[in-house]
Amino acid sequence: MPEKPTAAFVLSLLAGILVLLQGVMALIAIGMAVGKVAEIAPTYGFIEPGLLEKALTVVYAVIAAIFIFAILIIVGAVLIYTGDPGKVKTGSIIVLVFSVYKLTVWRWIHNWIRTWTSRWHTRTCMETA
Repeated sequence: MPEKPTAAFVLSLLAGILVLLQGVMALIAIGMAVGKVAEIAPTYGFIEPGLLEKALTVVYAVIAAIFIFAILIIVGAVLIYTGDPGKVKTGSIIVLVFSVYKLTVWRWIHNWIRTWTSRWHTRTCMETA
């Protein structure tokens, strides 16, 4: 029986755990930001009705996808640890594919939030000037 790929398992498991933690931190950060925006929005009136709910729906759906990617990365790590060459190959592909998906989705979230906040900042600066 061939040796188990322990290093690949550890790195893949660590990647899955880090993605899971990143999803939890994103949920906390989004919750805090939304609470602050919901507190300020009625005072300045810079958010159209329903916009915050629509934005939250999209962001929460994407964060849910990140949690799914994390779970699949961990499943891939477990497949790698079996030591069976076929399962090791399958697990490696799963880890690689969902890690790339996660990076793509996370970049999309970052760009979306940056665009949204820059529009808000421009709008509020123009209104106060």
